[in-house]
Parts: sequence; structure tokens; C-alpha cells
Amino acid sequence: MTSFVDPRRTAPPSRGPWSFLAWLVLQQRRRVALGAVLGSAWMAGLALPPYLLSQAVDGLAAGERDAVIGWSVALVVAGAALAG
Repeated sequence: MTSFVDPRRTAPPSRGPWSFLAWLVLQQRRRVALGAVLGSAWMAGLALPPYLLSQAVDGLAAGERDAVIGWSVALVVAGAALAG
């Protein structure tokens, strides 16, 4: 397995698991930041499909066929983006 930590920087602490985890996060700042950004964007994106579905149902109740098709397409696109 490949190690992503540069062993020449500092030696890992042996005081306990929390100090080791803090050391590991400090050694891999960019990777942790990227994971936080992607995870936050994904979680925020999970709120989009219920909204789009509610808009499609409202258009269906109003009898607006074009609006239903448009919101349904947007729902499929949002679902594909979240899956990707």
C-alpha cells in the first residue's frame, strides 16, 4: 500500500489515537479540505430533487404539461449529477 504521508516531515505522535488523527489531518490538509468541500456539496445537492419533484407535482395539479416535462427533465439531470 502506498503511503500518502511524507515520513521526512515529522514522526507521528504516539500519545493516542486523537493526536495521531490530528497529525494525519495536518499532514494531508488539501485532501481533507477537498473531501469536506465535496461532501458538503453532495449533501447540499440532496435537497434539490425533492424540490424539483414538488414543482413537477404542482405543475401536474395545475394542468401545465410543459411545466411538468421541464421539471421532470430537471429532476433527471439533478439525479444524474448527484450520481456522478
